[in-house]
Amino acid sequence: MLRNKLFAWSLIVLAVLLLIVAFYKLETGEQTLLRSVYGVDYVHFFSPALHTSEPYEVPGFYNPFWVFAAVWFSELFGAYKLAAWVVLNLCCYVWVCVRMKMPLWTVVPYLVFSGALMSVYVGNVEGIVALGLVLPPPVGIILLMMKPQIGMAVAAYYVLSAFIYSGWKKAAQTLVPVLVLFALSFVFYGDWFFKPLELIERGYNTIFYFPIGVPVGIALIVAGVSRRNIGYALMAIPFTAPYMIFHTWAFPFMGVVLVLVKELAILRTAVMVRPLVVEE
Repeated sequence: MLRNKLFAWSLIVLAVLLLIVAFYKLETGEQTLLRSVYGVDYVHFFSPALHTSEPYEVPGFYNPFWVFAAVWFSELFGAYKLAAWVVLNLCCYVWVCVRMKMPLWTVVPYLVFSGALMSVYVGNVEGIVALGLVLPPPVGIILLMMKPQIGMAVAAYYVLSAFIYSGWKKAAQTLVPVLVLFALSFVFYGDWFFKPLELIERGYNTIFYFPIGVPVGIALIVAGVSRRNIGYALMAIPFTAPYMIFHTWAFPFMGVVLVLVKELAILRTAVMVRPLVVEE
């Protein structure tokens, strides 16, 4: 077991190091085709929005203002700010996979094939958003709601779990911090929250489950609360989000892994216990 874990960790570390080297080569090289999409979201959306008094006038920027804390951190690295942003999101993704107890052998395939690596490559913020999954819910929801289409289902899961298992006061405490931030955002930036409607109107998505799929999403969230497995809430995202692009699918895919791991473990335990009961 220890040898398998060491081997899996070695692969993860090696993959991360190789990716960082590859990103550095892109940063300093002249590969025109690859550079045309490398870090495009950070370069054209996040960084310009930070440096203007009217961030929601920047075409393509739709995130709440507290995303600027992460952008500001990357800006501290000066000429290497894009590299810092990319590595930060990559490391956040890896850390979340480990903390969520995904099997180590699934981490690298998950990053490559789920859309997570694509998100990192184009300079989006999903890695930092994912960090909200391993923080206390009141703080985690704030990070998750950097992309509301991702955070809504998980926030509903956290609030419903708190209400059922700890009462309405705990549910309120879970939700109040992010509600305060959203209230401040409306005070300072007006109706910015409705700007993404332009994406929905022009069909900028990869799914067509919304709004027809909302009942399925609600059922998955309730199942997650019942089973105490956040994976179900992650699987609910495509059914509750009004639009999604390819790399956002990394979250539902993570949910599938988490649900399979836990449910198969429960099934395996039941199968192992049954013969003992029969023998007695």
